[in-house]
Amino acid sequence: MKSIRFNRFCRALVLWIALSGLSANAELSFIFTNSVPRAIPRRASIIFIQVDGLGYGDLSCYGQTKFQTPNLDQLAAEGIRFTNYFGENETIKSQTELMFGKNSGSGELTVAQILKNSGYHTGLIGEWDLGDENSGSAPWKKGFDEFAGYFNPADAGNFYADYMFRCAPRSIYDETNKQFNAFIGKEMIYPNIGKGKGEYIPDLYTKAALNFVKINLPDQFNHHRPFFLLLNYKIPSEKIQVPTDAPFSEENWPQSEKNRAALISRI
Repeated sequence: MKSIRFNRFCRALVLWIALSGLSANAELSFIFTNSVPRAIPRRASIIFIQVDGLGYGDLSCYGQTKFQTPNLDQLAAEGIRFTNYFGENETIKSQTELMFGKNSGSGELTVAQILKNSGYHTGLIGEWDLGDENSGSAPWKKGFDEFAGYFNPADAGNFYADYMFRCAPRSIYDETNKQFNAFIGKEMIYPNIGKGKGEYIPDLYTKAALNFVKINLPDQFNHHRPFFLLLNYKIPSEKIQVPTDAPFSEENWPQSEKNRAALISRI
């Protein structure tokens, strides 16, 4: 004998009856079915990589011939290239348009808030120019569950900064209340204290991004919850600062060109 199952509509209807307090004698007919409920489609995770100062002519997929950018070329080949697109020349304007979908978004929802409200786990790594930690527009108040980066453009442009601001959920255990609280504050980067140059900040962003993806991988352990990661690199901006000009050290180019090429290759 086959087991009888309620389909989804039937379950919802039974719940509605229970909540509405309808009489058990109400004349209602139910349809029983043995069909398997249709699976809810899983949603794609999103990684948005934004770079500061990368030009149309910097990538070989757009015709640059001095060196190759194979990984970015592969993204272009497997996806979509926009050939009629431009961004603002000021970081804050670009971030406003990205977050709000318009050039003025005061008081409106960000794309991160919309995705978070839709069940996404959200993260931001890099520069945030729309409000510091004491404002109502801090990243964790604008839809980001996690944040690692900088509010100050000068600090964001220091590729050997000795701290990084972090908002990490469930990071500190509160013995009094027996619960985990979020860590919100500056986290020191000890290899860079003083004049140290042990951690190159763009590389640290990459490590943080890889950890974010690994921890939040949409699998059976987190019920296939998708994630949204916004990764804001400050390279290859006008300020050229790179640990090494490899693999272009031997090229007969001006040093500034070798450094910029090395930054783009790092991306």
